[in-house]
Amino acid sequence: MKSTNFRIGLVLSGLTVVAFAAGLSLGSGGLAVFDRDNPLAPILLKLRLCRTLTAFIVGGALSVAGLIYQAVLRNPLAEPFVLGVSGGAGLAAVAAVWSGLTLTMVWALPAAALGGALLALAVVWLIAGREPPEFSNNALLAGVIVSSLASSGIMFFISTLGMRELNSITWWLLGNLQGGNWPLLWFGGTTVIILAALLTWYGRAVDLLTLGSELAHNFGLPPRRASCLLLLAASLLAAVTVAMAGIIGFIGLIVPHILRRLFGVEHRLLIPAGMAGGGAFLIFCDTLARLAYPAQELPVGVITALLGGPFFIWLLRRGRQ
Repeated sequence: MKSTNFRIGLVLSGLTVVAFAAGLSLGSGGLAVFDRDNPLAPILLKLRLCRTLTAFIVGGALSVAGLIYQAVLRNPLAEPFVLGVSGGAGLAAVAAVWSGLTLTMVWALPAAALGGALLALAVVWLIAGREPPEFSNNALLAGVIVSSLASSGIMFFISTLGMRELNSITWWLLGNLQGGNWPLLWFGGTTVIILAALLTWYGRAVDLLTLGSELAHNFGLPPRRASCLLLLAASLLAAVTVAMAGIIGFIGLIVPHILRRLFGVEHRLLIPAGMAGGGAFLIFCDTLARLAYPAQELPVGVITALLGGPFFIWLLRRGRQ
């Protein structure tokens, strides 16, 4: 088993290297970043490097968050935005654009997204507020309620925005990796790496929660406190990704299921694999978004939705069988 995981890990590492090479060398416009005769090559390389690193961090964080949500809530359809995190982040971001804060403060949009995501999570917890397993079921339902309310608020603000503000916020809501914000990348990357390392360290607690709250309690793990802490860490991961790149869906659904088929259910292996696999997956999706329609790049969220929709339907059909 260890030798199999080692071989799979090598393949995953190779895919990550290939993904970085594709993300740096391929893109719209046909410009070569490694051409010494091109005076724009160093600038283009710096922009693509920031974009590729952002895609890796965001994809990895969404994948790890999906692993934690599905394990703690014991629901194979759970993904990073199931608790209303994306809805709260989107509503706060639209409100920041509507109020004009984004014109005067560089960090207004990501800060608003992060604050809105955490506020939405707090509301979900207040609504759920029971012991497991009731907490897990109530959290899912509360997430749907919060997402619906946030969507109504987003539509209200969008209906009052001008064309310029509407264009920028639409790109953000569909997932945008074009920012090229190095300070935000360092902040988000550091936060994601620390949280992923902590979750890997507590991988056994995640394994116990997948067995049920009663068995986890018998093994000495307080299920409610552990569930809340793990959900908070996963939601922080999702919130950071929203602040960095907007709303990108389905990565936390697709990648965890693939990795479980490859590595099994031990989360001390799954979480590092999720960082690498989710990061490589989003880099490939972003490269495809740049190449699919070179005249005007597609938002990466469109590509992940096109891939995630059929995958979601397949999971539903598999669950019924």
